[in-house]
Amino acid sequence: MNKFQTWITLAAFVASLGVSANLQADSQCKDLSQSQCTGNDDCTWVNGYTRQDGVKVDSYCRAKPGKANDNGDRRDNRDKKDDKRKNEDKRKDDKKDNKKDDKRKNEDKRKDDKKDTKKDTKKDKDKKKDKDK
Repeated sequence: MNKFQTWITLAAFVASLGVSANLQADSQCKDLSQSQCTGNDDCTWVNGYTRQDGVKVDSYCRAKPGKANDNGDRRDNRDKKDDKRKNEDKRKDDKKDNKKDDKRKNEDKRKDDKKDTKKDTKKDKDKKKDKDK
């Protein structure tokens, strides 16, 4: 084997180690027995069941929400729901503010229109006076 092939082989090996390490980090509860799983605060035991399509799923251990790995990459569903609720509230508030702004603009426009009408009426009166003279 020449040096180039050795480097390629070494790089592939190192890359495969990195991939397997990431998979293990994402599944810290995988392959634990029921007693090990229930004894781990980050894991929960899921009893076996049959899916609607008839496939039987064996019991297994899985990470609790927000406990997928030690890096904290997964967020708790409550955090996501809170964020969603906050975003919805913000959108509603923005919508209300836009309605208020539109209402103010319409009121300002009506006031301006009234002023213009008064000016037009005054001009008409002045013209009439000039004709009468």
